[in-house]
Amino acid sequence: MPISSTTRKAGPFVGNDVLTTFAFTFKAFCSADLYVVKLVVSTGVETVLTLTTDYTVDLNADQNTSPGGTITLTAPLPTGSTLVITTSLGNLQPTDLTNQGGFYPSVITDALDRAVILVQQLQEGSDRSIKYPISDDSVGVTLPAAAQRAGVTLAFDDDGAPIAGPSVADVGTVFGNIANINTVAGISADVTSVAANAANISTVAGISANVNTAAANIADINTVAADTTNIDTVAAGIANVNAVVANKTNIDTVAGISADVTTVAGVAAKVGTAADNVADITNFADVYLGPSATAPTTRKDSSALQAGDMYFDTATNVLHTYNGSTWVGTPTAHSSLTGLTTGDDHTQYHNDTRGDARYSLTSHTHESTYGKRIVEWFVIHPTTSLAVGDGKAYFVVPTELGGMNLVRVAATVLTAGTTNSTTIQIHNVTDAVDMLSTRMNIETGETSTRTSATPGTIDTTKDDVAAGDVLRCDIDAVSTAAPKGLIVEMVFQLP
Repeated sequence: MPISSTTRKAGPFVGNDVLTTFAFTFKAFCSADLYVVKLVVSTGVETVLTLTTDYTVDLNADQNTSPGGTITLTAPLPTGSTLVITTSLGNLQPTDLTNQGGFYPSVITDALDRAVILVQQLQEGSDRSIKYPISDDSVGVTLPAAAQRAGVTLAFDDDGAPIAGPSVADVGTVFGNIANINTVAGISADVTSVAANAANISTVAGISANVNTAAANIADINTVAADTTNIDTVAAGIANVNAVVANKTNIDTVAGISADVTTVAGVAAKVGTAADNVADITNFADVYLGPSATAPTTRKDSSALQAGDMYFDTATNVLHTYNGSTWVGTPTAHSSLTGLTTGDDHTQYHNDTRGDARYSLTSHTHESTYGKRIVEWFVIHPTTSLAVGDGKAYFVVPTELGGMNLVRVAATVLTAGTTNSTTIQIHNVTDAVDMLSTRMNIETGETSTRTSATPGTIDTTKDDVAAGDVLRCDIDAVSTAAPKGLIVEMVFQLP
C-alpha cells in the first residue's frame, strides 16, 4: 500500500493529569521507530521519553491498510505539559535484494515506504527551521564562528548576510531602560539644553539602575521621608532587624507550615499539659522498647537497660520486664497462666510514679456467647485523685486480641468528683490515633459513664487493634473536686 498522507507528527497533546493513551496515524515499522517528546510549558524544557520505561506502544496490526496505533504512558500526562509523537528512523537502507532470491512486493513496498518516511522526517524538521526566501539564493548563509557569536545577538549586514550583532547584555540593558529612552526622545530639546552638563549626565548614567529604582519607588520614598521618627526607631533597633534577617530561613519555614502552627495553637492547653508531663512521656518512651522477636540488650538510645524496662516478645507473645539483671516474662492472657481456672481474676500490674495501673482479662475472654473479650483496665489507684494528662496507664494488646475491634468502652471512678465533668480518651500509640470520636464523660457527682448522656463513642475507622499495639489512657478534663481511682472497661470482638 502507498503512503498517502504527508503527516509525520501527532500532537501536541495537552496534559490534564488523567490521560495516558495517545493515538497516531502514520506508518511505523516497529515500536522502537517512535520518537516521543514531553514539553513542560512553563519552563520550555523538552524530555525525550524512553520506550518501556516511560511508555509502551500498540501498533495497528496492518500498517499498510491501517497505519498508526497508540502509545500509553506509564503515568498520566501532567497538567502544564504537552506531548508530541513522531518517528526517528535511522538514515539507513536495510533492504538487501539478492540474485535469484525471493522478490516479494511487500519487501519493495516497505523499502520505498522507508524512503518516503525518511523524506517526511526531513520535511518535518525543515518545516521548523529558519529559511531564506527562494529569491535570496545569492546571499551567504554561513553563521559566524562560535567564538564570534557567543553572547551576542544575530544580525545581518547590508547585503542580508548573517553577522555577530550587539551583545545580549547590552540589548538587555537597553530593553530595561526603554521607558526612559522613550521619555528622553520626547524631550530632545531639553536634552540639547543640558549637553553642557555632559559630565554630570555621564555620572547619572553610570548609576542609572539606582535612579530607575528610586523613580519606581518614589511613593515609598516620600512615605519614608514623612516617617523619620519610626525610621529612627528602626535604626536604634537595627540589631533586632539583623537578627530577623539572619533567621529568614526559619521564618520562611514557619510561614510555610502556618496551618500546622494554627492547629497547634488550637490545642495549646494540651501542648501545655504535654510539656508539664514531658518527664513522664520521656520516661515511658525510654522504658517501653516496643515489640521485638529477641530480647533487647540496650535501650533505643544505646544506653544501658534499667530495671522496669519493658518489651513485647513477638516470638512468644509475652510482655517482658527487666529486673535489673535479666528479662522476666509476664503472662498477657489466660492461656499463658499455668494453674489458673477460667473464673479467676487474672490481673497484670504496671507500677509508676502515679500509682498502680493494672488490667484484667476476665472470664468472658474464654466463654463469651458473642465472641467478645473484656479487659478491665485499672488505671488509677483507688485512693489517688485523677489529674489531667496523657499516658496515665498503658496496655499492650496480646495476641489473643490481635485483629479484633474495640466495640464498647466504659469508665468508672471509685470516688465521684463534683463540679464539671471528667473526660477520658483511649489513644492507640502505635497507630498515633484517638480511638474515641467522642470521649468518655463522667458527669459531676456520678461514678460511671454508664449513667452519662455522653458515655463515649468509638471511632469505627480507628477501632481495630493488632497484637503488640500499645494503647494509652488519657485524662483530658477533671472535675473541680477531682474523683479518685479509675477503672476503664474495654470490650473487643472480631469484625
